[in-house]
Amino acid sequence: MTVYVQAEVVLPMTHASGNQIEHNTKTNVVYRTGAYHSYQNYLVDVLQELADEMHWEVPKKIPLQVKMMFIYAVPKSLVNTKAKMAEFEAGMLYPTTRATKDLDNSAKAAGDALQMAFDFDDAQFVYEILGKRYGLQNGLYIEISDAF
Repeated sequence: MTVYVQAEVVLPMTHASGNQIEHNTKTNVVYRTGAYHSYQNYLVDVLQELADEMHWEVPKKIPLQVKMMFIYAVPKSLVNTKAKMAEFEAGMLYPTTRATKDLDNSAKAAGDALQMAFDFDDAQFVYEILGKRYGLQNGLYIEISDAF
């Protein structure tokens, strides 16, 4: 298996969601929110910079697999005791509340950014492996490889 992209990006914001859509009732136009575009633009900029440094290139017209781990900064309220901190450090606390995004919606926003950063069609993804966990800060781990 060939890995084309492997990166962990630290984010200065929380993850975007494919559901971040607004509707202008006067013009009947549906559009993505500014927060969605800020997230997407940040990811594209960081990934393009890394691609230039690492000489990454995602091939076109072949089946691909993508792995994405959405990392959420652990809320201070969850680690207010030594016992809770131990659970967090052991990886026993998972982001399962509405304070985090649904995986499918997170994948939409990140997938759009990957497509823009590497100039390929995200329809090439025939396998997606998605996850979310807590970490010290918001981030996104991405790996793109051959599908087979």
